Amino acid sequence: MKAQYDMKSTLLIVSAILLMLFLGVRFAQAQSWEWQNPLPTGNSLAAVEFTDANKGWAVGSVGTIIHTTNGGGNWSAQSSGTANDLYGVSFVDANNGWAVGSTGTILHTINGGGNWSAQNSGTTNWLFGVAFTDANLGWAVGYQGMILHTANGGSSWSVQSSSTTYDLHGIAFTDANQGWAVGAHGVRRQHLWDSWSSSISGGYGGVSVRRARSRQRRTVGPSDCT
Repeated sequence: MKAQYDMKSTLLIVSAILLMLFLGVRFAQAQSWEWQNPLPTGNSLAAVEFTDANKGWAVGSVGTIIHTTNGGGNWSAQSSGTANDLYGVSFVDANNGWAVGSTGTILHTINGGGNWSAQNSGTTNWLFGVAFTDANLGWAVGYQGMILHTANGGSSWSVQSSSTTYDLHGIAFTDANQGWAVGAHGVRRQHLWDSWSSSISGGYGGVSVRRARSRQRRTVGPSDCT
């Protein structure tokens, strides 16, 4: 009798253990979620760049980079190799591109984003915008007036004086000499040759453009409020 009792007790214990394991697996499956929409990501996106009507890239939070080859009809995720937020992206052709972000992050690709590699920015300041005029010449802007410049595709970066401590959020160049940076409090910075000049916009309205002839500058920035 004792042997039969022990056998029944063992079977009950084994059955209870198996039941708990089964319920645990089902509970874990119930707690498992996967992203369905929108694809390929629901992360916030901060900047976008297209090299033609079809090829484009967008960057965003936690290192998100997505790519399209059909004008945005479909997007696919690219591996950035970082979890840092990305705020700016610039491509000079279908292969060569850069992305910038938090803690001085600068990423570079030479194959359209198939692979991204980190570059040494020399700063831990947040970088919010980037612009390249060709595969060598580029600028990045960011926290407290930070402006970085490279003449070798990002192999090395050097600081340029912006003469402002306001954050700079965006930058654009028309050629190797003429460029504009914009930022907080309506700050505008214009690059001519080897220096940056500054002006303060009159308000926080829409964008206005003034073009001057000869070698005078063109300014871009928020227009006066009415």
